[in-house]
Amino acid sequence: MYGRYTDQIEPYGMDECWPDVTGSGCMGTGFEIADEIRRTVKFELGLTISAGVSFNKIFAKLGSDMKKPDAITCIEADSFREKIWCLPASDLLGVGRATEKVLSGHGIHTIGELAATSDDFLKCRLGKNGLAIKKYANGLDDSPVMRSDYVSPVKSIGHGITTKQDLENNAEVWCIMLELVQEIGTKLRTHKKKAGGIAISIRNNELYTKEWQCRISIPTQALLIWRKLHLLYLQKTISGNTRFVQ
Repeated sequence: MYGRYTDQIEPYGMDECWPDVTGSGCMGTGFEIADEIRRTVKFELGLTISAGVSFNKIFAKLGSDMKKPDAITCIEADSFREKIWCLPASDLLGVGRATEKVLSGHGIHTIGELAATSDDFLKCRLGKNGLAIKKYANGLDDSPVMRSDYVSPVKSIGHGITTKQDLENNAEVWCIMLELVQEIGTKLRTHKKKAGGIAISIRNNELYTKEWQCRISIPTQALLIWRKLHLLYLQKTISGNTRFVQ
């Protein structure tokens, strides 16, 4: 149905997508096209949908969540501050539970407060994601809508897990790391890539993350990664009381 209006359709999850209708003016405005899609889906499939119409993907997603189950919300470039800055920061794409906890712990509760927070603070507490969500809050997302057949190039390969219970000793950590490395090796071979470096990221039960990385002298797909990880882990000073959850 979306393909009747544009060939730029980027899937997002199982039941959402971003159609870019910028060049579809002959079929109506963004709101008119969204409304026609909404009515067509209901008529042809018997399903109700909600849509967001905006000048960027982040606010289109936000708008689609603002009114449910059968509605359309427009967020315009000249009035988005009045419309969305009063909303909870957690409504913004990219602000998950862990990020929300950090923000609220420092008195940042709304999208507007996030938009006004200093870059230095957000980078210190949330890294690159902190700068990204501030950019989103200020309406500065300029990421294009990719075609549905677009396949992004593989630049890095990783794997992670949140365990059901805390890992409290090295033996438990080694088992999890070996499992992750085996999966990474499979992905490397599938994509015909070799690892030239490795990184370990460990998060404790207070959501504090530590990361270490190093180069590998000979790029590899094999369990040499495991041995290198083992050595890297042993070289770092980690408290025996640390309770690892990822």
